[in-house]
Amino acid sequence: MLNQVILIGRLTKNIEVKSLTNGVHVTSFTLAVQRNFKNKDNGYDTDFINCVAYRNTADLMGNYCFKGQLIAVSGRLQIRSWESEQGRRYATEVIVNNIEVLEWKEKKSIEEKANKFFDEVPTRDISEDDLPF
Repeated sequence: MLNQVILIGRLTKNIEVKSLTNGVHVTSFTLAVQRNFKNKDNGYDTDFINCVAYRNTADLMGNYCFKGQLIAVSGRLQIRSWESEQGRRYATEVIVNNIEVLEWKEKKSIEEKANKFFDEVPTRDISEDDLPF
């Protein structure tokens, strides 16, 4: 039997990595996934998918993933249940095995730094007579 999920979406918040009592790192996050068809208002609806990543995947996400960033995740669908005061409760989530960053958030800040650098570079006036061509 096959249980494989692949999603592309944007992170709804910054990643927070926590340690379980056994020392395993874990992060829970929500991925905003846009549907690929238009609704009655000619826009696109978005599904908010709960995801969990463990160990190295959690660490990787904690170091390189940020709110609003476009990422792809693959993993398996898991449905948990437990008893609470309100009765039987259920949670559906994707247990993430792999991620791929599709858009680097730092790109904008790198472009801003480059523009600032080039704005500060001194220029000199050169007449056309001084050009070798």
